[in-house]
Amino acid sequence: MSFDISFFDFKNLSLQDQYSIVDSYGLITNKREIKDLTFVSYQFHYFSVEITYTSHDEKIAGLNAYQHRFERAMFI
Repeated sequence: MSFDISFFDFKNLSLQDQYSIVDSYGLITNKREIKDLTFVSYQFHYFSVEITYTSHDEKIAGLNAYQHRFERAMFI
């Protein structure tokens, strides 16, 4: 299922809403483990999100969102 939301709109949501959208609609593109952290990358149409989990209890340690270059170029 696709969920189109702009990077700007996503970043203006609460962290809880961001996590919820990523969990429900994000397409997992990469997963890697480094020491006691697991990094999972999710793909959306206009941006990507990386959520960091602690490996031992799978709690969320952080969230980073990255805008794709082509979206910025469309509005210049």
